[in-house]
Amino acid sequence: MKFFLPFIITLLIFVLYVVFFPFRFYIHPLFTMITHGVSGGKIYFFLIYSFILFFILHLFRNKKNPTGISSKYLWCRRLFFISVFLGMASSMGSYLYYIYRYDLSIENYHYHFKEVYNSVNFLPHIHTSKLYLYIAGKALGISHLLKNMDDGRVFFEAIPVYYAYLTLLSIILSIPLSFYLVRDIVYKWDERFRTGIAILCCIAFSSVIKTISDGGPLSYDFLMGINIIYVLTMSKCPEDVIAFFKNRWRIFFWGLFVVFSFMCLVDNSFEILKYTVKNSFNIVMVYAFIYFFTVKDKIGRRWFLSISFCFLLFFSYTLYLRYMVYIRPFHIELDRGTKIHYFYYKDRALPDFLKNIKPIFNEGFIDIYSIDIEKKVKTIDIYRAFNENPYRGRHIAIITPKKRQAYGIIGDILFIDLKDKNASLKVPQILHLKMSKKDAVKDVLQAEIAFDPSYFPALSHVEEVRITQIDENHKFVMYYFLNRFFFYYGVREYILTPVAFYRFN
Repeated sequence: MKFFLPFIITLLIFVLYVVFFPFRFYIHPLFTMITHGVSGGKIYFFLIYSFILFFILHLFRNKKNPTGISSKYLWCRRLFFISVFLGMASSMGSYLYYIYRYDLSIENYHYHFKEVYNSVNFLPHIHTSKLYLYIAGKALGISHLLKNMDDGRVFFEAIPVYYAYLTLLSIILSIPLSFYLVRDIVYKWDERFRTGIAILCCIAFSSVIKTISDGGPLSYDFLMGINIIYVLTMSKCPEDVIAFFKNRWRIFFWGLFVVFSFMCLVDNSFEILKYTVKNSFNIVMVYAFIYFFTVKDKIGRRWFLSISFCFLLFFSYTLYLRYMVYIRPFHIELDRGTKIHYFYYKDRALPDFLKNIKPIFNEGFIDIYSIDIEKKVKTIDIYRAFNENPYRGRHIAIITPKKRQAYGIIGDILFIDLKDKNASLKVPQILHLKMSKKDAVKDVLQAEIAFDPSYFPALSHVEEVRITQIDENHKFVMYYFLNRFFFYYGVREYILTPVAFYRFN
């Protein structure tokens, strides 16, 4: 029964996450500590992988385990690392191909828009390798079910398709191999340690497999997860772990030193390094916390209390920050006079309570509706009323009563399909768009894009304040508007590289 209970718990969490909105909303920030980002797909994968893994551990609870290391286990371990290596080679290869083909900077975020779909690439978090999802979905006839998630379809013509097949092969091999490895790893340990080791394996293996298609070899969850897997496959008791670090700490030190040095080389602003180190530390603390309480019987009382206090401080502060970013902003009551603007792109059913309201702005591709807040109401209630995902908002803008400055974006735009088509852009009054040739040789335009503050939300990205999930949603309201505007006037595909956000009177 040791692993049957975790199986039931993870299965129950999965069901609640799918069907019960309040549960999904409040537990989401906790899961992002180990899954990176707010994408529901990553959490679905983690939960599905978890309950399958615990079920397998429960099924094989009575199987006799070898006292030594079998040749079958050794070959399984080698094949797992080889399959992961192939997947990471495909991930990095697809990203470098993408960067080289479009002559993009390696250190910046690149938002790729194709028709009404989008994805984003960043060296420490690669998405070009997601193309396998679209390929697999199309082969199975379920690609229409993936339209509301980033399945990599925007890269279908941007990178060679063999990268997607290599990624798919890597994942097909890695998942069953990981189940076999975890079973052997867990049952090598003494019974009192097995639950904690199983949880460690679950997080580490699911993180590494996820990053094959969503993250890449320089993502912090892969860098930490693969090291944890390496340690777990080489040990069977706490003493082995200590001896392993004593004998091989140089491998970890110099490996991470090379990776971090490379990050400094490609980005002399050190933003990539700071991003990776910060998030690596957070996830290492999660692993350390689980391992610490797994082997607590091996730790003296004084050390146990001291380390427990450190964990208490760390997780209290971390959970407080996540509450301030993901939960509290949605529970702040909006003042009277606040306006809620709903950006309706005519591709979904209009909410019933808007059907008798005249839009405040109308263009061929969009209607903008406005509702005045007459009594105090929480932001989360607004999102629920409009059936909008609070962690993936694209249609709702909150316009506060106070007079605001206009906000804008300076960035580079590469129009991919304009060599074959002519597009005449009729810029609406609520948008300021100024584009100029950045380079006489390259087909890249430098764009200055400003948004009318009467219609668009404020951008906290240019304020000296903490950026919350609502601020991220507001940023994507602008990106989504820009995407639909270009698409309406015949621009089917382009890449936006934001350089800076600004404001002006």
